[in-house]
Amino acid sequence: MSVCLYPHFHKPFPYNQESTWIKPCYVDDVEIGNNSIHIDWIFDDLYQYYHAEGVSKEDFLRAFGQQSTEYYLLKNPPDVDYIGCVTYRRMLCFVPEIPVYENQINLPANEALKLGTEQERKILTHYMHFNDVITNRSTFLPGSVSQQYLESQPPEYWWLFHKAIQDLFPHYDKYSLHWFDESVIPFTTNYFFRKELFLRYASELFQILEYIYQNCSKVYPVKKSSDNFSEIYPWRYPGFIGERFLGFFINANKLNKLEVPLIFLQ
Repeated sequence: MSVCLYPHFHKPFPYNQESTWIKPCYVDDVEIGNNSIHIDWIFDDLYQYYHAEGVSKEDFLRAFGQQSTEYYLLKNPPDVDYIGCVTYRRMLCFVPEIPVYENQINLPANEALKLGTEQERKILTHYMHFNDVITNRSTFLPGSVSQQYLESQPPEYWWLFHKAIQDLFPHYDKYSLHWFDESVIPFTTNYFFRKELFLRYASELFQILEYIYQNCSKVYPVKKSSDNFSEIYPWRYPGFIGERFLGFFINANKLNKLEVPLIFLQ
């Protein structure tokens, strides 16, 4: 069973360049290191909506973040059994010395040089043998997933997200949407999927985002003084939508999920 983790980088950061199963991905003109993947510009289908509003490619990529790597992997599926995605400062923990029940482990950045060993890979593939997906530990919210989003973000994109699921994917029955009324969610969009599930997840996610682009009032919203939400950069909504869709997708498809500690590199 083969596995590969594709961390999304937007600037240089330490990582284990000798690892056989970690391949950083990046779109910016920065020097990342050995065994990394530079993603050429492949985003015209989605960028067209931003271009129509005069948004630069650089600002589009800032709004897209990790989804640049997910889009690349969808369009260029790697020859592996399991696909993982994280951002450059986060890792899912398969270190045998760290108990699996831990929530989050904070480590200095240089500790990233020690992650990605063959022992970790063996633990990971063992876990994947019994699960469809692995994420970091879920967060328990004081309110619902929906309420938490609407307290900080522009509501327009949230309701278009709901409508996109209903219009594009009728195989998800109306009861699936009740997940948004729950109060447990795996934030930060760090995961390993079986390859076929990753491709389905990513395909549905980008169909949802394109639906939102086609129907929203502003593809790249900038906060105004009159806005009554707390998010400083509302143009980041694609990542926030993706974060919630991950939890929805896992629940709606009744996937076997394992949660492991999150390593945050400081």
